[in-house]
Amino acid sequence: MTHFVKPGELFDIVADQLIDDGFKIDWVGFGRTVSAKQKKKKKIKYTCPDCGLNAWGKPDLNLICGECESQLEINEIDLG
Repeated sequence: MTHFVKPGELFDIVADQLIDDGFKIDWVGFGRTVSAKQKKKKKIKYTCPDCGLNAWGKPDLNLICGECESQLEINEIDLG
């Protein structure tokens, strides 16, 4: 990759507006199609403190482990 988007500059601002308005470009990589809006989403990794079970989902979920009945802890990661 030889080009980078500078945060806060014109391209960054206009691209964010287009994505917020529903514009999307689909591309194929590793056998699956991913839209620009999906690429920008942030997911949260949740982990059970007792058995290590992992789950991923949107922020502010209240998840309970089905094995231990412990509340899953939040481990924030950016998948986009």
